Amino acid sequence: MWEAISKLGTTPLTLLFAAGLIICIIVMIKKGIFSFNKAGIKIGNSGETERRIIRAQLDAATACRQYILEQLPEKLRNDHGKLVAELCFDKVVEWIILNNLTDDPIYISLKQEQILTTVLTNTTDTFFRTPECMNFFNEEVEKLIKKLYKIKIFYEKN
Repeated sequence: MWEAISKLGTTPLTLLFAAGLIICIIVMIKKGIFSFNKAGIKIGNSGETERRIIRAQLDAATACRQYILEQLPEKLRNDHGKLVAELCFDKVVEWIILNNLTDDPIYISLKQEQILTTVLTNTTDTFFRTPECMNFFNEEVEKLIKKLYKIKIFYEKN
């Protein structure tokens, strides 16, 4: 039996078949037909899904930042207001990069606290300390996180 198996590797037809099989697998990986993502090994286009998720989430976060800037009073749409919005946006980008978003209420409340802490430590304007403003930020952060989570679920399914 072992003699027959050892002779298989020496015949040119078997070697040609093995080379053809390897070439077909490589072509399938290059074209994106075949992908593998297990145990920290990524082969094929399995990373493309993550890139699409991150791009879509960043677009949603950018739109939310613009909406929040438009909702600020006219006197706060200056460079300082934009700085605070950018610092909050940086926090959201960190969340997106970590890719552990969830719609769990505890997770959302922790992220709301992070944003409010960022806002309150980087501004002295009394508008940002009003309950209406804090509620507005809490509502927008909750909506944003839920939207980012829905984007993640959508792209993971498709």
